[in-house]
Amino acid sequence: MFEIFAPTTPPPTLPFVDTHDLSLGTVWQQPQVAFSLPVQNKSKSRIVVDNVTTSCNCTDVEPKNFDLEPGEQIELHGTIDLLKSLVHTQEVEEPFMVTLTAHVSQPESEIVEWPLHGMVRKVFELEPKVIHLNGASEVISGVSAPSVTVEITPFTGIQSIKSSCNTELGEVRVEKADEGDKWRLTFQPNINIPRGPIQGVITLSTQFDNGEAGPDVDVEVVGFSTATVRLSPSQVTLAADPEGVPAIVNLLSRDNQVWGMQEVKNKPTWLDVHNEESSGVLQIRVSEIPDRLESFTIILVLYSDQGKLEELPLTLNLFPAVGKEISTPVSLEGKP
Repeated sequence: MFEIFAPTTPPPTLPFVDTHDLSLGTVWQQPQVAFSLPVQNKSKSRIVVDNVTTSCNCTDVEPKNFDLEPGEQIELHGTIDLLKSLVHTQEVEEPFMVTLTAHVSQPESEIVEWPLHGMVRKVFELEPKVIHLNGASEVISGVSAPSVTVEITPFTGIQSIKSSCNTELGEVRVEKADEGDKWRLTFQPNINIPRGPIQGVITLSTQFDNGEAGPDVDVEVVGFSTATVRLSPSQVTLAADPEGVPAIVNLLSRDNQVWGMQEVKNKPTWLDVHNEESSGVLQIRVSEIPDRLESFTIILVLYSDQGKLEELPLTLNLFPAVGKEISTPVSLEGKP
């Protein structure tokens, strides 16, 4: 994250760098703001910089280590991601600062800081700032993928906004809203996004009213694509006792299909998993006292009445049965 600070008087002259080179002026808020910083050895001794670090993960700089003979000069080059702000305000312009720290080892050990600073100007405000595909906007793989709308409020005159994203992620449409100067982004996720975490970016390219190209702005897309059936619960606690009460797991369909169990992977031989036909309910119990108590995960291979297959993990936590003894620990991998 880059640092937000109140405007202050310029810092005193620092070794190697002229103060005016530390100001980046006013720049558009965007993910790639390039900078260059001339560094000159103004001393009479050789200077060795072992490392140049940054105050936030929004900044990259090269080179990170270098030597300078007296009078020699080098330029540091880097980029700052001005979308990674510590705070989100409604201000059109905000001050920013990132600090480069030079770790000097010769002629003596020294830490030198170079605060790059300036003003960041926003092109527009996004609401929401990040597209979250969860809750009412959850993607159920192969079944449903609700669209998400983002309101765009410009801070300057905009003639056009063009969008682009990976077609595997979904489709994007950007259009002028009916009211005022606002724009509207509509994102339709791909219904066939592979199951698992969703992470992507929609890039918005702007053109100002005067015809000049504006900066690109990225809209992050995050979420999770889930299966058409889920386990409730997905983690159970089970007594390590053949005479104990079985754990119950329900197969909950999200598309009105009827689900059953085809097989169980990674199942110890002392574990029984029973599925009464067409009931959508699993009963899980131990058939004999296990060798040790620990948490483990089995994989349930489920099938539907429409021919679909899903593999879902189920975690089991064993607790000791009263009056029962656990023998010497051995592996759970399918061994009695």
